[in-house]
Amino acid sequence: MWYVGCEERREVEVIDSEVLGWTSLAKCSFSGTKLVYSFGDTIKIKDVGINKPSTMISYGSAVEEKYYLDDIAFTKDDEMILAIFNTGFLHPNVGESSSAIVKFWSAVNGEPVHSLYVDYEIDCMKLAPDNKLFAVGSKRHSRVTKFEDGFAYWIDDQAEECPIYVWDMIDEWKCMKLSGHTSDVNSIVFFEDCSKMVSCSNDGKIIIWNTVTGELIKKLQGHSGAVTSILLTPDGTHVISCSVDETIRVWNVDSGKCEHVLHAHKASIYSLVMSNDKSLFASMSDDGTIKMWSIGDFQLLYTINVLSPDDMAYSYDDKYFYVSNSMGNINVYDVNTGGCISSYRDMGTYLSSNPNFGMLLSSGSRGIIELQMEPLQDLIEYAQNLYRYRELTNEERVKYYLQPRN
Repeated sequence: MWYVGCEERREVEVIDSEVLGWTSLAKCSFSGTKLVYSFGDTIKIKDVGINKPSTMISYGSAVEEKYYLDDIAFTKDDEMILAIFNTGFLHPNVGESSSAIVKFWSAVNGEPVHSLYVDYEIDCMKLAPDNKLFAVGSKRHSRVTKFEDGFAYWIDDQAEECPIYVWDMIDEWKCMKLSGHTSDVNSIVFFEDCSKMVSCSNDGKIIIWNTVTGELIKKLQGHSGAVTSILLTPDGTHVISCSVDETIRVWNVDSGKCEHVLHAHKASIYSLVMSNDKSLFASMSDDGTIKMWSIGDFQLLYTINVLSPDDMAYSYDDKYFYVSNSMGNINVYDVNTGGCISSYRDMGTYLSSNPNFGMLLSSGSRGIIELQMEPLQDLIEYAQNLYRYRELTNEERVKYYLQPRN
């Protein structure tokens, strides 16, 4: 095995060499103690640093064939994993509308915990910082018009809304349905105190919600096209948004007014990522560039040119910035200068980083999961934190997540 380092070429650990075929979903837990990834009709949970068999969840018998696995994640106490299943091209029932299932399993033994059913496909999901609320944003309603040669053909149902559903995972899975968007909901972000959240949609609207009452607090309108991604500034006073209209906008949460319009990209902007110390954010565009911005004065720092960029992530200490492209290559950049330090081929398209520990997961067509760690001294600190974390109770773990990181 070999790690991929940034200051020098290190070895990269191959997590599972037995996985064959496309592996597009891979996530590390918030604590960094577990990994979850999928292949075929199986979800695999692996403990980091412990030599014991992985927990296998075969969901083929628990989910109808018309559904496909669209996303997976850990809850913030590491006790459960959740998986989102949407209807797709294998849906055989003509006239039936799209829908989704969210299933929860124990991350300890793989036993089923709970299932949620939604009358829409799910486009995004978000867990609240307090590990109590869980929200999903829906896609436009559609139905199967015909099933031919093994594939379903869909048409929009022209539904008047694309609701957001919020469940209380502590209080008997009580559910709120939030209505306000009329097209696919692309992103949801909770405020730090979990009393509010903000969402964005293809309808061009950004909405701030009260998560206690479900009330629509404020609409932020000004983009001329679909709003594809949003971030919250560290103090919760501003929303940062990007759109297919080629602009990034900065909104005042209290007044609802747009205070900055950033014109730098020359094509649709479809992703924003914030550094772990919350001092920077990056924007990714169809123009083949990624731009690094400062938070506060919102100045453009530098531009990275990437052929067909697909995903991006900061290292846990914000020293390095990783970018994958559609060919499965990963470039590593120095965050301070924007200079490319190293490049790796055929490493995977999808990136998942952990802000608390030095790991980066990549997955893709090679069908294996790779774990990237920072240099040796950080590995030692990671191992110490790992075993210290395992001694905490569930309540202490949730508090641990909310602690500020140095």
